[in-house]
This record gives sequence, structure tokens and C-alpha cells, in this order.
Amino acid sequence: RDIRRSDGQTKGYRLAVSGIATGSLFGVICTPFSIAIMLSAFQVMRNPPREYTDAAQIAALIQKLPEHQPPANLTPIYGYEYPANGMRQVIYADQPHAPTAMVFVSQCAAAHTFMRDVLERQMRRWEQGKNLTLTVQDSQTLHWEIANRQIEVTRQEGVRMTSGANGRRYVAVLLDGEQLLVVMVCTEDRANGNRDAIGASANSRSLSEEEVREFFASIRFREAVR
Repeated sequence: RDIRRSDGQTKGYRLAVSGIATGSLFGVICTPFSIAIMLSAFQVMRNPPREYTDAAQIAALIQKLPEHQPPANLTPIYGYEYPANGMRQVIYADQPHAPTAMVFVSQCAAAHTFMRDVLERQMRRWEQGKNLTLTVQDSQTLHWEIANRQIEVTRQEGVRMTSGANGRRYVAVLLDGEQLLVVMVCTEDRANGNRDAIGASANSRSLSEEEVREFFASIRFREAVR
């Protein structure tokens, strides 16, 4: 207003109008993004990530995952659920500490395309945390029947960095409609002759490839769980 009444002594009218228009346009563009960020933050606060170590809680979580039958000597030791993005995870092991074998079952919404890498990284961190990290010496692709279809399973062999024992790792990725499932099995081959040398307990036992294959074959997708 001052610019308009100054009879040319005060300049910048067009610049001021342009600035106001640009600011208004920027506000209109940014408002949906601001609302989306606020809604996302509200969703996280309303449904925070949940970790389970209680057997009953993990058992309830397993019912939300695809049907599966882990090898007989493995029991669930940990569960994780993040309702905001639909992620669910269960970890089985032959024993909680210094396990010989572990099974990871992780599921999330298939719409999150980047989640496959996220799930695999989480599995590797657990593998590292339990001293099961594998120095891979050989890798091959197998074709097994999982959830009534032929699925590629990556099979890796090598040496465990901590124990020095021979080990194997199996990884499969399954897509079923709206759900993405990533499964990893890792096991050490601990022969009777070197059990004392590598510190194996009496309860530990490696998984045969046939046991691993039977586990993968037991996987069946359920109806969508909300």
C-alpha cells in the first residue's frame, strides 16, 4: 500500500506482488506434504514398534505370519511387529545364546519396494549379533517348492567367522499379492569331532539340508491379516 501511494518514490510494487504470489503458491504446494508428514508421525505414535520375548506374545504374532513349521529343535526366541508399515518378524533358534541354527521369518507390505533390502539387512545384523556371520566360499541357486510354487533359494556355504565351523545359509523371497515374505535359515555344520574345540553345547544341532527344505515346503500364505 505504501508503495502504491508513494507516486513512484517508493519502488518495488511488482516485486512485492510477485513475492506474495510466490509465497502463497509455495504454501499451497507444501500444505499437502505437511499434512502427510503430520499424519505419518501420528500413525507412528499411535502404533509404535513392538518387540516380544514372551512366549505367548510371540505365539500370537506367529498366527499373523504365513503358516510354517520350523525344524523340530528350534523354538521362537524373538518377535517384532510394526503396525505402521505392516512389518512382522519372528526368529527361531536351537538355543538363545550361541545358537547353532537360526531361522528368520520376516513379512511386510509388498508396496514398500525398498523393504526387501531392509529385511535382509536386519537378518544379517541378527546373524552377526549371534556370531553366525558366514565367510562365503560357494553360492548356488536352488529351485524348491514353497507355498505351492517353484521359488529360487540362494544357498551359500562357507566358514563361520567366530567359531571357524563350516556353515550354510539359505535365503528365499516370496511375493504373494500384497505381502512380501523374506526367509533366511543359517546353520553350522558341527561334527562330533570338533564340538569341544568350537564350544558347542550338548543341546546344539545343525540342520540337514532336507530339514531346511521341509521347513520351506511348510510355508503357506494365509488370508490377508489386517
